[in-house]
Amino acid sequence: MSETWPISGDEGIDVGDSGPTIVVENLRHEDFVRFAGATGDFNPMHYDDTYARDAGFRSAFGPGMLTASYGARMVSKWFGLGSIDRIKFRFTDKVCPGDTLTVEGTVDEVDDTPDGMTVRVSFDVRNRRDVVVLEGECDAIVGGSHE
Repeated sequence: MSETWPISGDEGIDVGDSGPTIVVENLRHEDFVRFAGATGDFNPMHYDDTYARDAGFRSAFGPGMLTASYGARMVSKWFGLGSIDRIKFRFTDKVCPGDTLTVEGTVDEVDDTPDGMTVRVSFDVRNRRDVVVLEGECDAIVGGSHE
């Protein structure tokens, strides 16, 4: 598979191929607050350590959709934003200040369709301790007239 992103399908796509790796280093409270500002989700669990500890958590933790956005960034880099047909996420753990996140994905299925190739990929986001914090799946339509 090509190391040039996004792929067009002309290079060939095979089950087991890997996409681009996205690394987000050293997340900070500031990143959580900026995301809250962009989305309007000002849940204090995401920026106030005292509030989060009083609720039984170790510290403030990142918004789940911030983590999901890193998964979406990886698949849109891999296939191009216009090729994404479906994406889903499952949150498996919290993201904390100081975490470095790594997003990686693999092709699970490739099907030829009249619109091009439908490529199903699975991906995950792991923290600095190699714990999966998000699992995802995406369908992209590659090639054909939609590009």
